[in-house]
Amino acid sequence: MSRLQNIIPFQFIKTGGAEAMSVYIQKISAAGAFPVIDLEDAYLIPFNKEETRKHKERARNITTMSFREIDASSAKAELCIRVNAYGGTEFMHDIEMLAALPVKVKWNSVFLPKAESLSEIEKCARELKQKEILFSEIIPVIETAEGLKNLAEILSRGRTEQFNKIAFGHCDYNLDIVRFPFAHHDSPVYWKTAERIIEAAYEKEFTYINSPVLELNNDDLMSAVIERLGDLCREEFGQITITSRQSALCSQTSGVSSDIDVTGSERFSSAAEYAEWIIREYEKNIIPGKSFAVTDGKILVSPHEYISAVNYMKDIHN
Repeated sequence: MSRLQNIIPFQFIKTGGAEAMSVYIQKISAAGAFPVIDLEDAYLIPFNKEETRKHKERARNITTMSFREIDASSAKAELCIRVNAYGGTEFMHDIEMLAALPVKVKWNSVFLPKAESLSEIEKCARELKQKEILFSEIIPVIETAEGLKNLAEILSRGRTEQFNKIAFGHCDYNLDIVRFPFAHHDSPVYWKTAERIIEAAYEKEFTYINSPVLELNNDDLMSAVIERLGDLCREEFGQITITSRQSALCSQTSGVSSDIDVTGSERFSSAAEYAEWIIREYEKNIIPGKSFAVTDGKILVSPHEYISAVNYMKDIHN
């Protein structure tokens, strides 16, 4: 795995059949990134727990089917996976599916979302080992107010061979703290939270993994984010990506300070106007079988921000 300029991209895979997964794994690996299979929020259906459950079950079935027919080189790639939050029913179903895969996979990284304590991470590691699921490391994702509050405790025992990275998930975090509009990468509010995690991580010699940039075709923003991280992070850092273009930019960007301003773009006159845009674009562009939408301008609208926008509009009309 190429780690040019100490930037580690983790790119999420579009799930499909075995042939599609092999193609995506090869393409992502060629871009210098770790391929990540998602079992969690790619299947979060807003305001519908039963449909969310069905979509996550389908994702596990597709993953099992894909590994039944996947080519050998793809199965041996440095694969990663995002499971569901520890302690829930979906997490247990994920673990059972991984243990029963027809191909023995050693996962490079297991992303553990909504992590809120060190004990959750340790219990997750024990359950993976008990089920004989091979993995190199667990990467907890800080994306709730409770997780951020407990960050010092989560990092308190220092880095280990299997716990040495920590990620930020800004969409879940914005939703959890009831912030609308969401603070994205062009907002100083985003960077205030990110820098808090970065400082805590590097104090304990952990590697920081940054939340994905949702403006998929905005190369200037993506490059500026990487450059800013190069200034903030002392050594290596990671970036979650959504497209191979974003992954490629991680190795092409210098990692030093830039003149590009990533801290201010006011595109709407009010929060209500922005909420209406989010709702309209999400409902018009929702991708069948997925939880997110991609606008004509190639901006990914997450289910989290759609939920937040709907709730915001309900509140101002009550």
